[in-house]
Amino acid sequence: MTPESRFWSHFSKLIETQIKNKNADRFLTWEPVINTMFVRNENYIATEYEYLRNRPDWAARWETAIRENPVGRPQRYSADPTTSENLIHHVYHLAKFEEIIGVPVDALDFVYEFGGGYGSMCRLFHDLKFKGKYVIFDLPILSCLQRYYLRAIGLRVADGNEYSADADVACVHDVAALDKILSGAVRRSKSLFISTWAISETPIDYRPTVLKKPEHLRLLFDCLPRDISERQQSRLLFGVDEINGRYSLDGASHRSPAGPRLSIRAKVIGQRGGRRRCRRISAKTGRSSAS
Repeated sequence: MTPESRFWSHFSKLIETQIKNKNADRFLTWEPVINTMFVRNENYIATEYEYLRNRPDWAARWETAIRENPVGRPQRYSADPTTSENLIHHVYHLAKFEEIIGVPVDALDFVYEFGGGYGSMCRLFHDLKFKGKYVIFDLPILSCLQRYYLRAIGLRVADGNEYSADADVACVHDVAALDKILSGAVRRSKSLFISTWAISETPIDYRPTVLKKPEHLRLLFDCLPRDISERQQSRLLFGVDEINGRYSLDGASHRSPAGPRLSIRAKVIGQRGGRRRCRRISAKTGRSSAS
């Protein structure tokens, strides 16, 4: 068993114990959750918060999206109790994504998220008026947690590993079910693959299983050494030597729960109109959470 597999096996048991013995109404206070999925008490949040407030579209787009939902009892941001550090961090990522790519998330028609945490990023997409299909692939115990949270905030979540026509979201953990769902999405013109830290925390041999489908755009925040080539980075994450059109957000450091401290190399990877668009910008992203 790889170090990543051992970590997530132990983590799954911890979450299962919490579900059996604790009040699910307060799941965002559980230690295994807040230590791996919830940003709190981080200095860089003030910078991200000010960036969002100073955007010209703050009042029209981000002010409402940044309001935290009480489900799970999330820890609130001391400078603004209407939100949380975790939500600020996710909103910041999507604001940067839209700024760089020029595609608002509500213009997408399909999203595949690998490693969805408790469902926060999925919640944010829908708060930003996303109306397409959204599928999260994760560990079985986290699929259960995601269904609980997303249903509690009012989204229509499919049962089990199926994606019903009337559902907003499918939370799946079965590869065959994932393949079935993705097979109908690969030709969509505006689809997105998103992953926040999950790829580097997944055994390398397993990554092609969940990364084998083509997407229109990719939004990745992950951990990679700074002193390796782009080809080596691509090989580490995807098991391939190169990928189309790259945007990078170089940030601070992040301790992966399954490995050592590495430098963030956050990437928005896309290809539009058959031509590569490559641009590098810098931004402090700090430590991220699962979605």
